[in-house]
Amino acid sequence: MNTVSPTFKELFRNPVHFLAFGFGRGLFPKAPGTAGPLFGIFSCIFLFTLSFVTYIILIVIAVLAVIYFCGKLQDCLQGTI
Repeated sequence: MNTVSPTFKELFRNPVHFLAFGFGRGLFPKAPGTAGPLFGIFSCIFLFTLSFVTYIILIVIAVLAVIYFCGKLQDCLQGTI
């Protein structure tokens, strides 16, 4: 199975790629699996300070945005995988 491993330079060329790859959190050369959970921890701390309704609205918007950006990324990478 072929894998596509983009670089930060490639992600910055296309904002859809940058957003779909989660701002490039998994591409850090040192401890790539650490940046995502750290972002998640800080996001949770911020989200827990919001009201329940605001929290749900932001989660729904985030899920819809992720679906959209990952679909666009799939369209862009269709011929490369």
